[in-house]
Amino acid sequence: MIEELLLTRGDVKRREAIADRISAGNRSVAKAWLAKAAAAFSRGEAENMIRWQREAIRLDRYSPVEYEQYFDWLYLYIQLYLQDGMTESAAYCRELLLEIPALLAETEAGTSEPGRRIYDKPELELSEEYREIVEALQDGQ
Repeated sequence: MIEELLLTRGDVKRREAIADRISAGNRSVAKAWLAKAAAAFSRGEAENMIRWQREAIRLDRYSPVEYEQYFDWLYLYIQLYLQDGMTESAAYCRELLLEIPALLAETEAGTSEPGRRIYDKPELELSEEYREIVEALQDGQ
């Protein structure tokens, strides 16, 4: 129920207010930080989006949704910054985006042996589409 309130479309201010109340009472709810990051993204606040999305990832490091959302937002910011001639901001977002594969690898490396054998193992690799974008950005495109 709470996740649905935080992550569905609708009034961004209302969702952010709910996320603020949740995170004030329990700072370890990843979905609250994801909702705060989404609100920051919708307002064009890149630094807040980055800070809050990284917190969501830290708290729920086995959830591919957090990584993919972070990737999508950073990629969009890169494109928008380049359109506006803001090359330093685009380069900063590019650098953060290129760190995502390492974040996933770090999480995989930190997974215990029993964790590697569970049936419902989380996907800790980027999809082919995301890998192609990473390769293009690494090549300077």
